[in-house]
Amino acid sequence: MIIRPQSAADISSLIPILAKNNTPFAVRSGGHDMFNRSQVRDGVTIDMRDIAYVHIADDKASARVGGGIMSRYLEEQLEALGLTTPCPLHGAVGYVGWATHGGYGPLSTMYGLGVDQIIGAKVIIASGDVIDADKELLVGIRGGGGIVGVIAELVIRVYPVYENLGGVIQFPSSPIPETINNFWSKYSKLMDETPPPPNLTIYHAMINSDPPTLTMFFCWTSPSAQDVDGAGSWLQKILALAPNPTHTVGKTQISAFIQILEIMLPATVYGTIYTLNLRSVTPTAAEVMARGFESIPYGTPSNIAYHQLRGAFTTPSSASVFTARYPHYVVEIISLTQEESQEQDVIRWGKAVQDDFRQDKTGNVLPGSYINLTPAGDVDLDGTYGEEGLAVLRRLKAQYDPENVFRNALVRL
Repeated sequence: MIIRPQSAADISSLIPILAKNNTPFAVRSGGHDMFNRSQVRDGVTIDMRDIAYVHIADDKASARVGGGIMSRYLEEQLEALGLTTPCPLHGAVGYVGWATHGGYGPLSTMYGLGVDQIIGAKVIIASGDVIDADKELLVGIRGGGGIVGVIAELVIRVYPVYENLGGVIQFPSSPIPETINNFWSKYSKLMDETPPPPNLTIYHAMINSDPPTLTMFFCWTSPSAQDVDGAGSWLQKILALAPNPTHTVGKTQISAFIQILEIMLPATVYGTIYTLNLRSVTPTAAEVMARGFESIPYGTPSNIAYHQLRGAFTTPSSASVFTARYPHYVVEIISLTQEESQEQDVIRWGKAVQDDFRQDKTGNVLPGSYINLTPAGDVDLDGTYGEEGLAVLRRLKAQYDPENVFRNALVRL
């Protein structure tokens, strides 16, 4: 059964019935989950996507957003008032699931991750009570998501925006190993010698096209007219890293920028995602990526991509249980196909690439993983949350959900 509540009151009525009858249920707050955690077989899916409001505060410093809002729609509503907030790179991702479990995206170097934007939450717990999250519950929600209840609303920080520049940079990759190794050698040197300002966020991907292309999603955000300067020079520095570049970088809105990946990726696929965190893209890591890309099953949209976290938001924080607070790259080994007959081929390919990365025993592969991109059975809770973070989550679970009603949440203790 799929139930689409229209308000927190609907959810409040529903949860005690499900709990009393021990009915399995899952909460779907967005458009997709590659591991099927947003649905449950022989049970109920609570599809939140009709609770999608945006109420902006009078001071334009915060907004209340519904628990099922999609990221592109959120950005469109903010842009109408000259505002923005960090969001995922793909506009069809549900904002709440993204933000509460970490939240890497185009504005993360400027304003922080998704968890850093959350300043309030309205949660429906197992009894059906609608509560406003206190300080400790907010700490748990920032990284632990809906571990103790349905998140019906978040209060998030929003920011003024003067101008955004964004688009795609592509470098033809022939031969693939040489292009990848040379690019990452130069890119790493550039990042070390001349760290870019927080205005610039870059997402890297190897696109399995004809010809194969090394692709970068370039996003520069300017909260004031003074911050516009520098975008052009950084674009030129990136374009100089490999031969024969092409690009579409220009003035844009964030809502339009995060539609690019929606358009590039097929809406219906078979497959999965593998992930891990790297301290840096070393020559060894670049070689693994080159080998992996050369072995992608022919004709599939599978690819290897990197988020990068750097700058001010890489220092430890007790405000959340999200512990990946150090400069690092999140590697996404996106194992997809549009043909069911190729599903096992792309899954085997992705797992082999992940295993190849993990052969590096120098300490460059970091403990834990990004829970949004990790199937439940593979989550390393100790590495992901650490001793203190797990203690917080266990206290909250004991306090708010001792019967484990929300056992199908992403974080499963």
